[in-house]
Amino acid sequence: MTPTTFKHISFLLIGFLILVAVYPIIAATFPTSKYSELALLGPTGKVNVYQNQVKLGEKLPFSIYLANHEDKVELYRFEVKTVQNTTLTSNPPYDTVPIFTDLVIVENNMNVTKTIDVSLSSPFNGKIVVELYKFDSSTGTYLFSNRWVSAWLKTTN
Repeated sequence: MTPTTFKHISFLLIGFLILVAVYPIIAATFPTSKYSELALLGPTGKVNVYQNQVKLGEKLPFSIYLANHEDKVELYRFEVKTVQNTTLTSNPPYDTVPIFTDLVIVENNMNVTKTIDVSLSSPFNGKIVVELYKFDSSTGTYLFSNRWVSAWLKTTN
């Protein structure tokens, strides 16, 4: 082996050992993906399998699935709103009064499913919207998480 070849192999080996030693430190500084999951489930417990027409006053069951992958326990608030077809000009959060609100604590890497009954007493043609808010301990308020789900719904006589 020539001295030049030995130097090249030595530099490559030293570089590899430095990379192996430094990689765990570098990898630990990169943030992991933190997110919350939100889904609207029909009576069978499946996504996109629910009635889209209901008689006035009839109860329509929905389940709200919520999963926490935020690397900490989270306090969530979800609001269920009705948004008429004529006012669906923007994305949530909608400036309408919720028909149902609930608070739920979800541990990290856990999920919760809440079942609710939606019953409308006046004619409606639009969406049932579920908006998700997370509690911000630094401000003491709930902030919109940019997570929302919806389902089309129309009332009939």
